[in-house]
Amino acid sequence: MTLKWFREEVLRPSRIIDRETTDASDGGKGIFERARERVEGLLAEHKPTPLPAGVQAELTAIMTADARRHGMNELPKL
Repeated sequence: MTLKWFREEVLRPSRIIDRETTDASDGGKGIFERARERVEGLLAEHKPTPLPAGVQAELTAIMTADARRHGMNELPKL
């Protein structure tokens, strides 16, 4: 870490890694608990952009052709 980044990190600590003791931060949650909660929150609020028309069918055709080349008759069902 350089002196340039040292000041920024001190002023803006991470939501996951903090400088507090475990008793004082997030009700005593550890780094793994805070990280898991952050990941779950990101996944819950993420809204993927839909694929343009025809792209999913084209991707399925490409994957099916590749699967056949490797001895599979069809793609696994999801």
